[in-house]
Amino acid sequence: MSSRAFPLGTFLVGLAVGAAAVYFADEKNREKTKKALAEGVKTLEEVKENPEILAKAAKKKAEEAKVAANKAYEAAVKEANKAHQVATKKLTAGKTTAKKKAAPVKKAAAAK
Repeated sequence: MSSRAFPLGTFLVGLAVGAAAVYFADEKNREKTKKALAEGVKTLEEVKENPEILAKAAKKKAEEAKVAANKAYEAAVKEANKAHQVATKKLTAGKTTAKKKAAPVKKAAAAK
């Protein structure tokens, strides 16, 4: 089984290397990569100097996620309430119609 997997692994590695070669063949892409790497290194150095930056950023992201989750929950509850109201209206509409139709029949039966 491993003898079959090896050529596939080699193919995938070759594919990745080829894609990287095509990407880095363009000067613009090399510059973009250098800038992104420099920004990453700068951020890493800032975090090493002051780890509270990372903690604050994580706390802020967590609060944003909490707010988004609450909004989604409220929207889901609102939709469920609307669906419940529609279903209730449909059920009660059918019952009142049946009662209206049954009332004359009951009166006629009581008169006999």
